[in-house]
Amino acid sequence: MGLLNYSNKICLAPMVRIGELPTRLLALRYGANLVWGPEIVDKALVGGTLVQRIVNDRVNCIDFVKPPTNKVLFRVHPLEANRLVFQLGSASPDLAVQAAKLVADDVAGIDLNCGCPKHFSVHAGMGAGLLKEPDRLISILRALVKEVGVPHNVSISCKIRLLETKEKTLALVERLCSTGIRAITIHCRTTPMRNTEPANRGYLHDIVDLCKKHNVAILVNGDVSGYEDGKKLIEQYKLDGVLIARAAEKNVSCFRSEGPLSNRNLALDYLKMALEVENNFGNTKYCLTQIMQGAFRKDVRQAAQCAKSYDELKNAFALEQKHSDASGIVSAPGHEKSIMFAFENSSKLLKALSNEITAKQLAASSFTKLIVYKPDSEKIEDYPDYNEKFKSHGIDLMIASTDDLASKIGQSNLIVCSKEEHSISFEALSTHKQILQFSSTELESLYNTQEESNRANDFPNAQADFFYDILFKKIKGFNTKKEVTA
Repeated sequence: MGLLNYSNKICLAPMVRIGELPTRLLALRYGANLVWGPEIVDKALVGGTLVQRIVNDRVNCIDFVKPPTNKVLFRVHPLEANRLVFQLGSASPDLAVQAAKLVADDVAGIDLNCGCPKHFSVHAGMGAGLLKEPDRLISILRALVKEVGVPHNVSISCKIRLLETKEKTLALVERLCSTGIRAITIHCRTTPMRNTEPANRGYLHDIVDLCKKHNVAILVNGDVSGYEDGKKLIEQYKLDGVLIARAAEKNVSCFRSEGPLSNRNLALDYLKMALEVENNFGNTKYCLTQIMQGAFRKDVRQAAQCAKSYDELKNAFALEQKHSDASGIVSAPGHEKSIMFAFENSSKLLKALSNEITAKQLAASSFTKLIVYKPDSEKIEDYPDYNEKFKSHGIDLMIASTDDLASKIGQSNLIVCSKEEHSISFEALSTHKQILQFSSTELESLYNTQEESNRANDFPNAQADFFYDILFKKIKGFNTKKEVTA
């Protein structure tokens, strides 16, 4: 599956009941970079009869089913797999490893829950109970890293709360960083604090500095209200990412850079997605109830609350279709791939690339990193900030210079360059990279088509068709073992 990149990520936090498959897919659709599943306790997977991994062709998912009742404990969709973190509840290194191995090949990360303050977790030594037994906590994480993370190439992380004092918290974080985990999420509240109390970020800078020293990603949870707030917190505290819980529980479209949807539109999106993946009816009804707590028509709310079947829910929302195409809106990530564009006039090319159609095509081709080479002849101010446009499609934009050109070529799966760029072609070929080359004439026809429309972000169909024909058809067909030329 490949190790996770936690940098600059806005994520769906783990939430029992709320964080099932429809919510996770919608979060990704609306702009979340990573999603955490709800906590599942190790004994649920390995106690008694082992959970069975079943390929569910009907909804194109992987189901983890518990005999003899055949209850679905966890369902993974291929559209989320490379961005999904499985949260595990455990108080035992042995049980944690047994449980994690069962799901490790179908998720991108496994996160140990060390923060849940609820009685059922704490009394069994799990969740926040592990904070009182740091030796046990450390032993679980080390076992997960050694026996699951390394052999299965999956990211191991943990989610904790603040301890009673700054000194105790920093001492614990120091020990956690020594276990080999790749990330820590800090819920900026202590165990006794209620969620209605403001998050405490008083010494967050110290925690961040400590994690950075050990090269461990640091994410934060607690009072993150949405996309814009998350971006500000990442910048303010130099975080790797944030997790959003309560705001997403009320309205999972809080991940949208354009702002959240109305409750009505969100409820329809949720119901369509739940139908698409055949979500458990009781869970769907519960999640819709949370969505409808805001302003909502009384008659619809009452009909939904009284519904005893999906047909009655559809009637309540006047929804006719049996299934929706909602899941198709989330681009399937496949394996994370990088594409690099290197041209003499890359600033013009970046403008041509930075439109909705092209971004969607890149995402559909499973490219999660876009690298654009800036020649020495161009100034950095010639490169407008298009990060947010690409980020909304799960793509990280990077501007490469001559100094780091070789390393960026080494990181790329496909190099797109002009036939005149001999040095770039030579470097790519010498490292056995795939190359897609275009002539100056082909590029000029792209640069010069409706340039005013480009500035207005109104990409005309003719230009979109041209770019698709000469680029994306070739990308889709490129052979991973041979050089590709236009």
